[in-house]
Formats: sequence, C-alpha cells, structure tokens
Amino acid sequence: MFLARNAQPTFAGIPTFMRAPYTEVGRLVNGAIAVVGIPYDISSNGRAGSRYGPRSLREASTRFASILSGNESIDCDTGGVIKFPGVNEAGVTDLGDIDVYPLDWNKTKDSIINGVYEICKAGAIPIILGGDHLLTYPSILGCKQAVYDSGKGNVGYIRLSSQLDLGTAHPILGTVWRGTTARNILEDKIVNASNMVWIGVNGYLPQEEVNLAKEMDVKVHTLKQVRRDGIEKVVMQGIEEASTGCSTVYLSIDMDVINGVYLHSMDIPSFQGLKHVEIKQAINILAKQKIGAVDVVGCNPISDYMGEGEVVSNFGSAVAFNFISGYLDLISSNEG
Repeated sequence: MFLARNAQPTFAGIPTFMRAPYTEVGRLVNGAIAVVGIPYDISSNGRAGSRYGPRSLREASTRFASILSGNESIDCDTGGVIKFPGVNEAGVTDLGDIDVYPLDWNKTKDSIINGVYEICKAGAIPIILGGDHLLTYPSILGCKQAVYDSGKGNVGYIRLSSQLDLGTAHPILGTVWRGTTARNILEDKIVNASNMVWIGVNGYLPQEEVNLAKEMDVKVHTLKQVRRDGIEKVVMQGIEEASTGCSTVYLSIDMDVINGVYLHSMDIPSFQGLKHVEIKQAINILAKQKIGAVDVVGCNPISDYMGEGEVVSNFGSAVAFNFISGYLDLISSNEG
C-alpha cells in the first residue's frame, strides 16, 4: 500500500506532500521522487511570505491523497495510467525541509547545495518546494555536482518565469537577490549559455538584462512567441535546446509566469502571462523528458490567504503533482 494508514480528511494527519511517507536521504532508492522544502525568501523585494510556501504547498497537496489511495488513476488529458508504487519501491517520499539560515546566505547556500547533491547522488529526482527564486542557484549547483561526480556530463536549464533574472545587484538587497539567479548560473558556468532556456517571459525587462541575453545567445521564448506558436511547440523546442549535449535538465517553475487572472493573489499583480491550462500542457510534456530536478518557487501563502481562496497554494501543489504523476506514468510505461 502507498499509504501506511487509512485515508484521512485534508485537515487531519501530518501534511507531507500528497501524504507520501516521510523518509531520510539515506533510504532513497534510485528513480524515486523526493519532495523537499526550502523555506527561504529573504532575497525577494516583494511581500515577504514565500518562506511559508513549502508548508502551504504540502497542506494543499493533501487533496491528492484520495487519488493515491486507489493506487491507480487515469489522466484525462494524456490518457496515461498513473500508478503510485509502494513505500519500498521507487515511489514518492517527503524529506522535510533543508536547513536554512535567514541571516546567513552563504551558510544557507551551502546547506541547499549539500541537500540537493545528496538527493541527486542517490539517484532520486528532487521536487523542491520554495521559497523565492534565488534558491534555484544553489539547487542547480548541487544537482550539477552530483551529475558531474557520476560521470554523466552537463546539465541543461529550463525556467518558466516572467523575468530574466540576469541582474547584478538590487539597490537595497545587494547581490543576495533573486534577480541575480540566472546570472549567477551563467557566470559560474554551471550551465552552458546554449543550454539555458526561458519560457513565458513577459512584461517589462531591464534593458541591460535583455542586452546580456542577446550577447550570451541564451534561448528566450517570450509570451508573444507562445501565443504565436502554441505552448507545446515552444516547450518541445526548449527541451531540445536545453538538453543538447546534456545528460539531464533542471526545471524551474516560478508562479509569476502565470497570468494574474488565474492566480490573482500574487505579490505583484500581473494581467499577462501563461494560462493555467498551458502550464498543465507544458508539464505533461516535460515530465516525459530527462528532467533531473524540479523546483516550484514564488508561492506566497501570505498573499494567497489575503486573496481568500489559497489559489496559488492549490495551483502550485497541482503543478508539482502533475509532474510527479507524469514522471511515474513514464516509468510505469517503460517497465511495461
């Protein structure tokens, strides 16, 4: 049985992600999905609160426990049969949260690098619940080190985000700022520029960052391109770009890429962006690719609760769930 006890209502029990069993890194098996939280948001200049994202996403995800209780479900969009393995198989587990130190970014960064490294080194796929977008930088570094140590080659990078995050420093926050995330990845050569892909970029962007993107020849697919070509075509093109010459791809999903009409309680309201159904379409495709790690960032339950509906928390947990179910469907199909 996937669940160790009888099904519980969403308001009862310990809220691990999807009611998955809690475990330690040392007990992970190859191919497992390992959910882990990083409750950090000091680098955001918006409304504080995404530090509570991991807990909120877990609580929202308990509604999927009823789907798991039958051990098998059908995805109406893809027709895939989703089977959730047992505790001792390559199923879904929850590792709790990586240690963070709000007033010491360097110590926090090292903690994240080591935590993600251990998960990837064990052969598991980390599903990282954030937190703000700066945590992607040490997370992909930990993933890259594990891939390098295993002798498997380079790592590609796909980010669904409204922003480029190719800045240098914030006038108040300095360099410990989520707006430097992608630039740090580039400058530290964690990912080759040709394997860095943005999908859904929209709104207003600093000219300096646009110029750098052109100079480095990274792959930026704007919202305008998605509207012209369709999300599926753009995602497939992005996968090809990110994975060329790479053994695995790191996927980062920022809630700010979604139109504020659908997630109306974000820190900074936006009335442009991807549609919620386009995110599902993208995840259906990405879950079948060689993704080595996923993060879901930008869920701020403080704003969410003020929006009276916990919309972002529910949607964010659904994004993670959809990737997990698609990944397990792929594994099940290969085994069959």
